[in-house]
Amino acid sequence: MRVVFFGAGASHGSESTAKVPPLGAKLFDELIQFAPTTWGTLQTNWSSQFRSDFEIAMASFIQSGAFGAPLQWDMAEYFFSQFLATKSSVYAALIEALSSNIDRYLFVTINYELLLFQARAIAGVSKDKFLVCLPHGNSCLCCEGVSATPGVSFTGGVSTGGRVRVFKNHADFRAEKSKNVFPPVMSYYELNKFTVSCSNFIQGERTRFEQAILSAEKIAVVGVKVHPVDRHIWQPLAKTKAHILYLSGSSAANDFSTWCANEGRSGDLPIDKYFSEGLKELITFLS
Repeated sequence: MRVVFFGAGASHGSESTAKVPPLGAKLFDELIQFAPTTWGTLQTNWSSQFRSDFEIAMASFIQSGAFGAPLQWDMAEYFFSQFLATKSSVYAALIEALSSNIDRYLFVTINYELLLFQARAIAGVSKDKFLVCLPHGNSCLCCEGVSATPGVSFTGGVSTGGRVRVFKNHADFRAEKSKNVFPPVMSYYELNKFTVSCSNFIQGERTRFEQAILSAEKIAVVGVKVHPVDRHIWQPLAKTKAHILYLSGSSAANDFSTWCANEGRSGDLPIDKYFSEGLKELITFLS
């Protein structure tokens, strides 16, 4: 199996003209514009913290005992509804290039939008043959089996189990949002990537990720910032015997090289290019 692992940088660089998800530093301002009644009403001290470091601020917000589910619902709706892949999608170009042997690849994404899935459809690849792993969940996933009506609140480390289903469309998403306090199956954007809904599914996906990375023939990492605090991601990558191609721009490539040296890894290939610029090298490596 060959693993293709996407992070925020991949989606940010996947379209030449269409709207793309912001990187972390810009996310808070996007959210307050999209959801002024939740994200836009946070007190000034929280706003400054989220603009400074989103992950640390979200962790502090949850630990403070504040109710994070409305924020999570609106973040999920933002990612679910605001981005649409086009025929010029770099994701689509990659999938099409690999399509003749698509079942040999596992596509891993820690992004919350749907660009990868939309690109699969554009590339004409069947859902049944497209193998995906979601270690942080996704905005398109609903947790069945547990629900709470509006007015119920919870704080801290409350998490639930249940069955996962995919939202049919935006109307389905909105209908669930109107009647269920528990948010989609999507990890909080914070240091520990804590997940409220269907945490059993998320743990299963992280186990799948680890097993796939440790047994992979080749691994390509695209647009994923080196972030060793995400141990469920970077510990398996450190241990794998597979060679890793790393594609995420010059600054990130330097960080990856430093990480490789610290982990005693050799033979990995950092490329000083972004997703679209390094597409040919990526296809060659994976093929």
